[in-house]
Amino acid sequence: MALDTVLLQKKYAFLKEQLIRFKNANITIALGADQTNTTLSEEIDDIIEIGAFNNLELLNILVQSPKIIFSDRNIGAIKDGYEASFLVLKENPLEDITAIKKIVKRVKNGLELKW
Repeated sequence: MALDTVLLQKKYAFLKEQLIRFKNANITIALGADQTNTTLSEEIDDIIEIGAFNNLELLNILVQSPKIIFSDRNIGAIKDGYEASFLVLKENPLEDITAIKKIVKRVKNGLELKW
């Protein structure tokens, strides 16, 4: 277990260094689950743990990612002609980034999803 912990710490240190380099170079960063054995939630947890971004930076990345990944869709803004899909959070993610998981309402294409 200790070896796994050391390797994970080294991996996170490397990723943090790279992500900070990308951020400082103004490279656009998008997050998504790019492996079949992980979820976006797990990817976000890893990014939080790595600590390369403050809450506002990470929230902006999360909001911009769908617009980057699905560039052919009208998403990511509250405008006429855009998809009415959004989340309502219980708490402010700028104060505590883990609030992104405290979802109280989900709306997709104008319809509330019940969970």
